[in-house]
Amino acid sequence: MTSIRANLKLLERSIFALTCATTILSCSGEPPKSKPSVGKPEDAKKTEAPTLISRARYEVRVFPLNDVHGCEATPGCVPDSMNNGALVLAGGEIVMETMSNFSIRFVSGKVNVLNNPALTLDLSASLNKFAPDATQDNMAGNISSDLDNRVVMTKRVGNIGFDPPRPLILGPIIQNPRQFADINKLYPDIAFTTIPGTSGPQVAGKASIRVKTVNATEQYSPRPGATFAQAPFDVLHWEMTLENAGPGSTQNVQALLLDRIGFYWRTKPIQIPRLVLDTDLASLLGGNSNSPLSQIGKIRVIMDAKEITNF
Repeated sequence: MTSIRANLKLLERSIFALTCATTILSCSGEPPKSKPSVGKPEDAKKTEAPTLISRARYEVRVFPLNDVHGCEATPGCVPDSMNNGALVLAGGEIVMETMSNFSIRFVSGKVNVLNNPALTLDLSASLNKFAPDATQDNMAGNISSDLDNRVVMTKRVGNIGFDPPRPLILGPIIQNPRQFADINKLYPDIAFTTIPGTSGPQVAGKASIRVKTVNATEQYSPRPGATFAQAPFDVLHWEMTLENAGPGSTQNVQALLLDRIGFYWRTKPIQIPRLVLDTDLASLLGGNSNSPLSQIGKIRVIMDAKEITNF
């Protein structure tokens, strides 16, 4: 199969699909065309600032991970059920803006803890501490592939560099999800560090990441009120999990290495209607282990798309 490096047109389409897929977009057609440079001749060498390509609104629910695991072991208990499931620690909505350089800006996202308006967790403020720089285009030259072009690899995400490259997503373009059914690979000893001269958290560590397909043809039911779809449809359910991580979970979150990221991927059209994140609450609080909420420990954050706007 032709490699990504050898085919610039495929790379252009891949980057377009990658941007769509990792940001819960519904995309079709051609990648956006580059705008011509204007101004002085030397300005043509500069990379244009990333542009806004989508805004998505999610329903967010937060569960204590121990409660989720306890529910999974109980006959008749469905962890994601609103009536007979795990305790919903917090709930609300989050709005994310996605830029053309893969960066994400969390515009708003406050959730109420235990349905108490007096106890709120500002997810947007917490997550924005770890978001890549949205003003610079820094993905060019960092993308490669593995497993016969079925896994997209990257040497950089935002201000964090990876050596060797880390897995980013499946794909880049998935036409037949069944071709990804056998994926289960561990990428060991990936060093991550803040790139010199960039802003953001200063981190350095090493981790191993496993990429695994859970179910190539799993059925997903949109949440009530979703505008992009109403009837159930098939998704490719796959996940990345963190193994043998160090030095600490807070740095792993800062390096975009959560304990687990589960993707529910619709291929026609390209969408990710659900993301499931396993992490610890202290990390989302910016490493503040002194907060009473941080004592809850590990949590599961479920994000279901309700509305998507493309620009």
